[in-house]
Amino acid sequence: MPAVGVTYNDIRGQVAYDLRQLPHVVAAYTTLQMAPAKVHVWTLLDARDEATEDRLAEAELKLMASFPEVKFDFTSVHLMGRDPLQFIPQSADVVIARRDDLRSHFHEALRTRLNASA
Repeated sequence: MPAVGVTYNDIRGQVAYDLRQLPHVVAAYTTLQMAPAKVHVWTLLDARDEATEDRLAEAELKLMASFPEVKFDFTSVHLMGRDPLQFIPQSADVVIARRDDLRSHFHEALRTRLNASA
């Protein structure tokens, strides 16, 4: 039987599925590093909450088990009132954005990237 390839969208879909029910998640996004190949998963939390952090760690372990051929790097940021936009690189691909300003930021970043590649 031929092997089925994993896509970046498969990974992003799993991240969205596992993190969307977690309280305190303001945003989650991914970035892709090509050499060496690695998916970086970023989670922005509005505050410290042990139960949320435990569930986040479980989701990260599940992601690594679901895609064992992929190298991952995970970063969680506790915003504690700080502006989340300062933690989002231009190359980020949105997975979850729970605030209007974040949705606008990701939409504008995507439009900029599409225009640059056209």
